Amino acid sequence: MPAVPPGFTVLGAAANVTLVRVDSASRPYTVGVSTNHGQWTALATNFALGDIQTTAASTIGNGNHLSTFLNASQPRFLASSAFGIQGYTVISNITMLPTNAWIQFTFTKTNGQTVFVAVTNQSGGTSVALASQIYALINTNSALQGSDGVVAEDFALNAGNAVSFNLRARSQGYQAATIQVFAQVYPQSKFGVAPQQSTLMQNLSDLQPRNHLYVTAGAGDLALTFPLDTTALTDGYHKLTAVAYEGSSVRTESAATAPVVVQNNSLNATLTLLDLTNQVPVQGTYHIQVAANTNTVSLITLFSTGGALGTATNESTAIFQVNGTDLWAGLHPFYAVVETSDGLKYRTQTQCVRFTP
Repeated sequence: MPAVPPGFTVLGAAANVTLVRVDSASRPYTVGVSTNHGQWTALATNFALGDIQTTAASTIGNGNHLSTFLNASQPRFLASSAFGIQGYTVISNITMLPTNAWIQFTFTKTNGQTVFVAVTNQSGGTSVALASQIYALINTNSALQGSDGVVAEDFALNAGNAVSFNLRARSQGYQAATIQVFAQVYPQSKFGVAPQQSTLMQNLSDLQPRNHLYVTAGAGDLALTFPLDTTALTDGYHKLTAVAYEGSSVRTESAATAPVVVQNNSLNATLTLLDLTNQVPVQGTYHIQVAANTNTVSLITLFSTGGALGTATNESTAIFQVNGTDLWAGLHPFYAVVETSDGLKYRTQTQCVRFTP
């Protein structure tokens, strides 16, 4: 038999906006549009049944500016990782069941296939024994062993002649839990099973797909002015980085960087790559020159990856030897800090060199 057609509704959400809603689809489907009922153009094809897409937005309304925002954490609902489950109880009002008493479970899987599992009492016995047999047969039925099947577990003896166990879907999520179960017994006047008809959705709240909507409030743009005391910085080349954090519960950040040059004193210096280019072999020895514009230099320090590479004292011009194997392959920055005897400092502009193996 063909699958039951899904529910189909066209909703007028707003001006120039139409929502198409499809409910309870058991097979993939295509949403199409036609102007003459003869030629159809596909608008969307859904191969992921139960996949709920999410769109969230906010409009300015009557306010002066947009300051409240609605955002979805993901573009679609996340499928649950829980397994559908349903508890069953078999209870008898007599100790021994009559001969030919039986219990049967009928499973209608999500693909429409029907599976029957039944046990008949051939020579008398208790409802506990009959329930134990049906429990074992469910777990050994080959048609229920696949990902669209079920497993029986948590068999327990209760007070009186009652037995309880759970049926659990073998796959995760809401869709797998929609398998239908119909339980029957004979004679009904002697014992029974509950529930008689159900799906594996006793834990429905755990099975439903979910998403998060975040409501945030604040200015879309925030312009601030920060005071910067450059006397606390070494003269020379620096990078100023501003880091901004969003105010929602899932904190995000962004950064903006701007190069600046601080010059509060007359001290100046240059760094020159004598035999280094943008890219050089790591197996090599190279030279870098640092020259200051004063004779009162007390210390020159050359820096790169990992910290200081070398120092020179009481020299206004110094040449540093750099072994590529001390840094190894990769992109490495080079800069120098020049210090004078009267306490002034200057940082040269950073230059980068890539060493190749």
